[in-house]
Amino acid sequence: MPLLRLQAVVGPSLRLREVLVAELVAAWTGPVQRLTDPADLPTVLLDLDTPSLFGDSALVVVRADQALLRKHADALLAQIGRPVVAGVMVVVIPELDQRSAFAKALGKAKAMHLADVPDAKAVVGWITGKIDAHPQGADDPRAIALALVEHVGADADGLLGAIEVLAIYSGEGPLTRAGAEAVLAGTAERPIWDLTGAFFEGKAKRAIDLLHAGGGAEPEQVLATLIGDLRRQIACSETPDDDEAARWLGTKGNLFYARKRAKELGRPTLLRLFIGALQCQRQLRTTGSDSALALELFVLHAQRVIAPGRR
Repeated sequence: MPLLRLQAVVGPSLRLREVLVAELVAAWTGPVQRLTDPADLPTVLLDLDTPSLFGDSALVVVRADQALLRKHADALLAQIGRPVVAGVMVVVIPELDQRSAFAKALGKAKAMHLADVPDAKAVVGWITGKIDAHPQGADDPRAIALALVEHVGADADGLLGAIEVLAIYSGEGPLTRAGAEAVLAGTAERPIWDLTGAFFEGKAKRAIDLLHAGGGAEPEQVLATLIGDLRRQIACSETPDDDEAARWLGTKGNLFYARKRAKELGRPTLLRLFIGALQCQRQLRTTGSDSALALELFVLHAQRVIAPGRR
């Protein structure tokens, strides 16, 4: 993607927006700043015209809402199509009125990057392609895609998240149809990430209810998924660089949600949870304990750690 002074990444899918942002960041050789609805946006825009005497020019990723765009519409509009002098700004927004002057100017300057979401008819083919290209490989990409769409629907972010969960469940092996069915067999037709989500939110009762509801989920499977999630979050707590964290993990998946969770919980809490999860896993492997009871006790202890650790 060519870098222009001001450009926008637009689309309803958070994950697909982040993919486009990552491509723009990868094309930049200087420092990167990330801001959300900045109160001093005029100052940030001014910096695009003013080379710094104390450091390299930056690429500034600004996640904005409609209120911010309306408030600074004229100032933003004035930057579109102008050459790069002292930096680049990438405005990231979920939606944009394509009839607005801002959208029309972005389109004319070829400065709008659309995070297109497939429609319901195209979603199976789209997610099949994602599975087929996964670095771990897959035994039957279309069958896995059909299973994911059946359970998750056509939501792009939900499907991409399901692939990440499946990859964690699969360890270093390929994604498989059997693995997808195991992950999606959650509790009372609820996928396993509902259970793990409740765990990381400190909702012990809900997590335990989900463990036993319906056909139930295998405790060993849940524990393996939790350990995989914790590894990702700990890696994100170690470095702000997604590429570096992905290399440590041996994956190429999107780390947005893992980074968000790592920020919420904090590194000390994550390390305590990780040690507890490993101890629980060792207990199951060496003592033949009741796996469901052991996992229940771990969830209850984890709730005490997570509740005060949330920020």
